[in-house]
Amino acid sequence: MVLDSAALDRAALERDDRDTRLWFWGWMGFYTGGAALEGTVAGLADDRGDRRQALVSAAGCTLGIGGLLIGSVWPGVDVPPPDAPPLEIRRALEAQADREAAAFGWFGHTANALVGVGGSLYLWLGLNRPGMALINLPVSIGIGELQIWTTPTHSRDRVSELAGARRPAP
Repeated sequence: MVLDSAALDRAALERDDRDTRLWFWGWMGFYTGGAALEGTVAGLADDRGDRRQALVSAAGCTLGIGGLLIGSVWPGVDVPPPDAPPLEIRRALEAQADREAAAFGWFGHTANALVGVGGSLYLWLGLNRPGMALINLPVSIGIGELQIWTTPTHSRDRVSELAGARRPAP
């Protein structure tokens, strides 16, 4: 059976709807759990340096939550009903593809790097813990980049596929 273009567009939106919910709430749970754990560690630490170090981690997790909340990809993708006109489905697909592309933009990568560098500089210069700063930097940036690069992209991929299909043969 050959599916028409609108059905393929709608299928991409449905996959994005499912995967975006899993992605968003998975990362929200990860950051919330990390903030709660590090906040608890900070509250229980006897040493002032350990307490501040845990607060740096809790702040990084809290900023991760903030990044999700201000980000362009949210759970609950707008999927038109099956009987919607093909143009409405295509517009919804393109709008979702634009949101997905924005998630990979310079702002997220820059904010991620600033959080990692800022926390690491505080650990090194403010708390005199260079070893922890050298561990924090790649871990913090790595987690943020993992969040960015695992963003669901079914709609963006479908739009790219359509653009490739429209290109004339060389």
